[in-house]
Amino acid sequence: MIRKILLLISLVVIVLWFAGAHFIKGRLISAITELSSDNVKISYQEIAVSGFPLAWEVEFLSPKVTVVD
Repeated sequence: MIRKILLLISLVVIVLWFAGAHFIKGRLISAITELSSDNVKISYQEIAVSGFPLAWEVEFLSPKVTVVD
């Protein structure tokens, strides 16, 4: 019985971590698109979220900020 409870708790923690990581990634993508304007273009190759199980670490792969005159 205790094994089932521990397994259930572990599964809930894992699901919550991945759901939080997905939420954070979506909010970052949304914020970046809102910050982009006609004069400033923000681009990136990919956003990677890592750090399981203790924290969320966000890494932008190939970030680039272009100022258009």
